Amino acid sequence: MRRMNISIDDISPHSLSGVGVLDRCFEILAVHPDVKFTLFVPTAYWRTVYIPGRVDTRTDAPLYIYEHPAFCDVLQQLPKANFEVGFHGRYHGIPGYSNNDEMRYMLLQDTTATMELVNNEFVVIYDGNISPKIEDTNTTNILNMCKRVEIFSKFVLNMRNDVEKANLTHVFKNILRPPAMYMNSEVVPAAANEFSCLALSPRRLHTSGYGDISYLKNIVYANVWIPDDDLSVATGDIELLYHACEWDGGYLNEKRTQELMTFLDTHQGELEYSFMEEMI
Repeated sequence: MRRMNISIDDISPHSLSGVGVLDRCFEILAVHPDVKFTLFVPTAYWRTVYIPGRVDTRTDAPLYIYEHPAFCDVLQQLPKANFEVGFHGRYHGIPGYSNNDEMRYMLLQDTTATMELVNNEFVVIYDGNISPKIEDTNTTNILNMCKRVEIFSKFVLNMRNDVEKANLTHVFKNILRPPAMYMNSEVVPAAANEFSCLALSPRRLHTSGYGDISYLKNIVYANVWIPDDDLSVATGDIELLYHACEWDGGYLNEKRTQELMTFLDTHQGELEYSFMEEMI
């Protein structure tokens, strides 16, 4: 039997990245009642950067889940046989700097950050340690970003406090998928120690930041990304990744739901539906 988990990122109170995607999940369950979904929820989703030419997804303030009781009620009422909920960061991005890489430059402890030019590329120096490459070449942006970088322990405490205030401690499992899959080599081992399971990316874009984590035994890699990967030809165990955000190419819309149901129909009896930790 091939194990299969279906994960959906960015479930939140955002008007364009909300619980509407769950309608598609229940359509699937009506035909395949044993399917298991892992929903990754940012506890205070806050998109602050507008990208010209795209849908404006910004909100005026963080969407703290505890301020949205109707959203929390939906998570409370999900059937536990088919759904689990995991952590997906707090804001999801770095407020005022980015929408999608909250954990990319995260630190383990308070430190002094400076921006320098090394080999004609801007980098951030943390107590003498060079961070991953900074794509932005605007000095002001980089220095402002440095001021907003969080400390891992404070970040985790804030996430857990958000969940506690929402009365959802019993709903959230101790699993984490970093926003947009970015996390640096200093934080990955600490996160693996803090959480029972890390849901990460096998792509070079992300693993180049993780460092050598081959010794960690509680990691699950998303090996089928919609829309980039063709589900119909997927082999072996499948950790399938969709998104709840309607602007994303991987949004689980009606068309993608039908594609997924066709795959499940074709491989009926071959798949062992699993929650995230069962994929380790």
